[in-house]
Amino acid sequence: MLTTVKDEPDDTPISFLYQTPEVHFTSTTHAHEPNLNGNHQPEVEDSRLVLDCIEVPTLALLESMKMKRKREENEKLIVKGLDTKKVKIKKSNLNIDLDTINRRLDVLGPPNARNLDIKVDGGIEGTAFPRAFLSDTWGGNRVATFPTIGPKKMKEHPYRNFCYPNSDYNPAAPLIAGAAGLMFFPDGIDVDIDDNEEDPTEYRLIVKLPQSPAIWIYAGQYRMLLTASLTKAEWLSQSPKVKRTSAEEILKKGWGDTVEARVALRIQLGREPTPTEVDNYKEKSGVTAEDIRRDFDLGKELLGVNILKPVGYDEEFQRQNYGRFHAWNEIEQAKPKKPRASKKNSNARALNTTVKKMPSRREPTPESELTDSDREPDQEGDGLEGGENSDGEAAEVHELRYISRGTRTRPS
Repeated sequence: MLTTVKDEPDDTPISFLYQTPEVHFTSTTHAHEPNLNGNHQPEVEDSRLVLDCIEVPTLALLESMKMKRKREENEKLIVKGLDTKKVKIKKSNLNIDLDTINRRLDVLGPPNARNLDIKVDGGIEGTAFPRAFLSDTWGGNRVATFPTIGPKKMKEHPYRNFCYPNSDYNPAAPLIAGAAGLMFFPDGIDVDIDDNEEDPTEYRLIVKLPQSPAIWIYAGQYRMLLTASLTKAEWLSQSPKVKRTSAEEILKKGWGDTVEARVALRIQLGREPTPTEVDNYKEKSGVTAEDIRRDFDLGKELLGVNILKPVGYDEEFQRQNYGRFHAWNEIEQAKPKKPRASKKNSNARALNTTVKKMPSRREPTPESELTDSDREPDQEGDGLEGGENSDGEAAEVHELRYISRGTRTRPS
């Protein structure tokens, strides 16, 4: 006869076995309390029954297990193809203060309402790719912020209005899918609009992540709200490093030519130049970064701002990126390797000189280290959101999952 012990000791071990449909018994021995006469009752051995069993999963549990397995397999692929020794997270020189960013984003609502929660099966919304792959697949050159898609590529796919903000110049750009953000441009003094005027165009936003080698992540579908430029007070509230870096980049890049011309003409003429004088200015200015910074400090130049408002996410587009990458990478790996250009006298290198280094790989995967094809020289972009930095490495590029550890607009 089997007896079930109801008041078993707390430290009785309970084992659940799932291997075979056998019956197991565990026994415990304990003494009862003395009776009313003070006599102890004899020790009694009680037994409890532990049955082997098989849990029948529900459909919901099966689906959850399937999704977990997919994520784990995807993460294994990514870790397998990632050479962490060659990935460096870059510290941005341009780091606009949070108060300035939040004041602009407040028009979209509170922080918990301005962003979209993007989740795609397999976690592929967090997968990034080299600009070379994106340009080769969808068209457009590899440096422009708003590349023009050629007629041939336009016949191949329905995707339009690509926008590639560079986080080197846009530290408030969205670095994860569905996050709101900001883009900056140097000609803020020319902005003459009502605050928060929304551009009806829906842009396919692909942002350069702040790391080296460079990779780009599809953040989603966005609209731009052209808002008021940074005020003189907001500019002055930025750190000296931000102001110095902004002035240096405006002077160095082609998209800063208009600002450079205005600053030079103010020095030469002793007054504000007319738009015609600025358009006709072709001389070597001799302007320094300090001259440009001074005019921003005085409020003669302003930094323009666009608010990036998330309005959706094209899952099929990202699935195609993920699915097409492997074949593209195999073609890139098969191309003849070119020697890297010597760093000696690199500043004197011709503008049309390009460099490509192909990594050797046995089993390239969509998450493996990639080669960014010949990096084109810096072309004129559209402001501080201009194209890739020509000073970046013309070498291998990683494709990897980018995991945020900070806020949605400013992950650490």
